[in-house]
Amino acid sequence: MSPEATDLLALISMFDRQGIPAELLRDGKDQLQFEDAIAPLISYSLVRVESGGQSFDLHRLVQLSARQWLKKQGQLHQSAKKSIRIMKEVFPSGDYETSAACQMLLPHVKEIIRFIDSLDEGDQLNMSDITSRCGTYLYLMGKYEQAEAMHRRALAGREEVLGSEHPDTLSSVNNIGLVLQSQGKYEEAEAMHRQALAGKEKVLGANHPETLTGVNNLGSVLQRQGKYEEAEATLRQALAGKEKVLGANHPDTLISVSNLGMALQSQGKYEEAEAMHRQALAGKEKVLGANHPETLISVSNLGSVLQSQGKYEEAEAMHRRALAASEKVLGAKHHNTLASLNHLGLVLEIKGNYKEAEVVHRRVLAGCEESLDAEHPDTLASLNNLGMVLQKQGRYEEAETMHRRALAGLEKVLGTEHHNTIKSANNFRMVLELQGKYEEALGSTSEEALV
Repeated sequence: MSPEATDLLALISMFDRQGIPAELLRDGKDQLQFEDAIAPLISYSLVRVESGGQSFDLHRLVQLSARQWLKKQGQLHQSAKKSIRIMKEVFPSGDYETSAACQMLLPHVKEIIRFIDSLDEGDQLNMSDITSRCGTYLYLMGKYEQAEAMHRRALAGREEVLGSEHPDTLSSVNNIGLVLQSQGKYEEAEAMHRQALAGKEKVLGANHPETLTGVNNLGSVLQRQGKYEEAEATLRQALAGKEKVLGANHPDTLISVSNLGMALQSQGKYEEAEAMHRQALAGKEKVLGANHPETLISVSNLGSVLQSQGKYEEAEAMHRRALAASEKVLGAKHHNTLASLNHLGLVLEIKGNYKEAEVVHRRVLAGCEESLDAEHPDTLASLNNLGMVLQKQGRYEEAETMHRRALAGLEKVLGTEHHNTIKSANNFRMVLELQGKYEEALGSTSEEALV
C-alpha cells in the first residue's frame, strides 16, 4: 500500500470502528487525493464503504491489528494526537443547529477518550474543548449524566493546564452548574454558579457577556429553590446588563427575559410575567424561528402564565402548539417535551378532562422516570400531578400512594420548607381527609404547611 493509504488506516483505527464520517478522514485532502488513499483499503477489504461513500466501517480485528502495529512502530501517540487535532477542527459547537453532526461524531469522541490515556498540555486542552462541546450537545439533548461527565472532564483538563481562574475553566464550572440544575441538584448547582460568577467578575469584569450569563444562571437556580425575591433581583440585574451590552433582541437577552418572567410568575405577578413571556416569545420567533427549542420554551411558559390567570382555552392552545413542535424537533422523551406535556395535563385537569389528563400525566411520569430519575424534582412533581387527577376522579387509594411517594421524595430532595414540598404535604393531607383518616392527616401536617 502507498504511504498515504497506510497513514489513513492509522488514522481510521483511532476512531470508533463504525460510522466513521469521511469528514474525519480527509484532513486537507481534496476529493481525488482522498479517493486514491482509501481505494487500497477498500480493495483489500480493510475498510467497508457505507452511506454512499459518506462514512466507513472498520473490522474490529483490523482496528486491533493496526493499533498494535502502530504501537510496535512507536507511532501510536502520533496518530492519537492527529485524531484529537482533527476532532477539534470538525466537532461543532454543540448547539441545536449542529445536533445531527454532534450525534454522528460523539461515538468517535468517546472512543478517543477510552483509548488515549496520556496527553501533553496541548492535547489536554484540545480534548477539553472537544468534551466541552460534547457536554453542551448532551445537555441540550437532555442526557444530563453524560453531559456532566463530559463537562467534568473538560474542567479537570482546563484546571490542570490553565488554572482555576482562566475564563475557559470558569465556563466549565458554569456548564457543570447548568447540568446539576437540570438534574435537580440545586444546592450544588448554586455553589457552582456562584464560583463561576465570582471568577468571571474578577477576570472579565461585571459587564462582560459571559459574566452576565453567570448572573442569569445564578438567578435561575435561585428561582428553582424558591428564593424568589433574590432570584428576581438577580435576574433583573442580568437582564439590564444584557440589554445594555448585547441589545434587546439578542438570544441571550431573550433567555433572561424568559427567566425573569418565570420568577415573576412564581410570585403571583401574573400580568407582568405574561408581558415578559410575550416579549420573549416575539423576540425568539423573530431571531430564532418559530420551531427553535428556545422559542418553544417561551410558548410553553406563556401557556403556563395564561393558565395561572384562568385563560384556559388560550393556555391549552399554547401547550398543544409547544408539545407538537417539541415532539417533532426534540423527540417524545426530551425533557422540554415532557415539560410541555405536563403543562397540557395540568390545564386539561383544570378544565375537568380528567381521563385525558390522567393519560397525559402517566406519560409524563414514565418519561421522567426513564430520562431523569425517580428522585428528580420534576419526577416527583409528576407524581403529585398524577395523584391530584386520580383524587379528582374519586380514586383516593391510588391518589394516596402517589402523594405519599411524592412527599417523601420532595422532603428528601428539596427539604420541608420548599414551596413544592409544602404543596405536596397539603395534597397528601387532603387525600387522607377525604378517606376519613383524620388522625394521620393531622400528623402529616407540618408547621410549614400550616403557615
